[in-house]
Amino acid sequence: MRVGLLAVIPALVLGVACADAVPAYRPSVTGSATQVQLAAKTSALDWKPCADTPDDERLACARLTVPVDWADPAGDTMELAVVRRVPKDAGASKGALVYLPAGPGSSGVDTLASDGLINKMFSQAVQENFELISIDPRGTQRSSGVTCSARLAGELDTPDSAKRFDDMLAANAELGADCRNRTGPVFDHLDSTNTARDIELLRTELDEDKLSFYGLSYGTVYGQMYAELFGSRIRAMVLDANVDHSVSAEQATVSAVRAGQRSFDEFVAWCAEDKTCALRGDDVRETVAQLFDRAERGELADPDDPTRRLTENDVASAIIAPLTKPAVQETADAIARLAGRSAKPRGETGAVDGGASEPGVPETVPVPIAIYCADFAMDVPSYADYARIHARAAATAPDTRVSPHTPPWLCLNWPAETTNPQHRLDAPDAPPIVVLNSRFDASTPHEGAANVAEQLASGVLVTYEGMGHGAANRTVCVTNVLDEYYLNLAAPRDGTSCPAAKLG
Repeated sequence: MRVGLLAVIPALVLGVACADAVPAYRPSVTGSATQVQLAAKTSALDWKPCADTPDDERLACARLTVPVDWADPAGDTMELAVVRRVPKDAGASKGALVYLPAGPGSSGVDTLASDGLINKMFSQAVQENFELISIDPRGTQRSSGVTCSARLAGELDTPDSAKRFDDMLAANAELGADCRNRTGPVFDHLDSTNTARDIELLRTELDEDKLSFYGLSYGTVYGQMYAELFGSRIRAMVLDANVDHSVSAEQATVSAVRAGQRSFDEFVAWCAEDKTCALRGDDVRETVAQLFDRAERGELADPDDPTRRLTENDVASAIIAPLTKPAVQETADAIARLAGRSAKPRGETGAVDGGASEPGVPETVPVPIAIYCADFAMDVPSYADYARIHARAAATAPDTRVSPHTPPWLCLNWPAETTNPQHRLDAPDAPPIVVLNSRFDASTPHEGAANVAEQLASGVLVTYEGMGHGAANRTVCVTNVLDEYYLNLAAPRDGTSCPAAKLG
């Protein structure tokens, strides 16, 4: 079953849960402060207008020089892209609030340049009182982004036999070697503890005693590692749509599939009640089952390209991806269109990008899974193990069957070491940290957030009782909770719940 890594990358916002069966491990804290002090001797921020938005006076950009290898802070260096967005009321600033980008692979520089994205994450009160800061983390976009052959990235197969499993191992190794050659030395120093140290160096250059944070999706891993290494330097931290960095490959896969199923269940309930649903009156579960069955037999054509056959992963992406917004109308339209009942989608729905074999795809592409592979050891030693995990995941989610977010074949036989493997969090120096999650997030399951909050001695779990990947500012309730925390350092009660907004 060919899906191609290019089809997986857009969906790679990882959701995991369950915190047992992982080795005890903690990133080395010893020497971290000394490492940053040594690196600070060669780093300085020179703020200038941003190249992509030179006329936006609210924004300024700089380059931060950091060690390629934090184990050798006086060794080779690289530069990270940094962006600053001044508060609307500069005189009332409560300091710097650092946005930790999602992904892995998202650009903090691009995010802070977007009013729409800023307004989704931060209330007007927060925007008026904080200087917003972000980076393109190492290995992403303007910060020595991981670059790989588009052809190799587009040719990886989801294995359905022992032979294809072995072929996939060889293909992963070939792709990883190509990525290393094209990317350079940073390829072997991409884990989130390195990014945490980069951020600590940024703190010293900003001349801030403590930082406030908002981490989204994979940015929550960056935040968790910063809390472990530099917890005393946190003023306030919100981790939203949490990735649980304490789980095995099997647990991650099953949990991600279960999250998609739960979100789909909410969609089915909405469709049964809302007159605008394109599938109202249909047996939605049966329609989806037929789509998956046709895809498994190789009989489901892409509505945009009838010569192309869609996979189970394509069907799952078409259904689940809109639910992360959440855009239930788009999911309904996507199902109707795949079933041949609708010619015009309401939004961007349908099949996943076909990958590097299609015309117009460049020679190289970014492959940010290299960051994930530095943080997550995917322990799937054989095809028998892979098949067992796949079967267990499918049994967990009878309707959605697979997840586009955590294929268990990612990182197998990858040439770079997993230098920050999964472990339970240990952040005794951190202040109260708000761990926020939607109850029915299709990407990062709620139970993963509960695990993160439990592992953090100071973790406070806040639940938005609705759908969507990322819960900040979805309702007045959530906004009020976060404003009180950011502005007044009034942490909410652990277990705080905010009602869901109406879908549609």
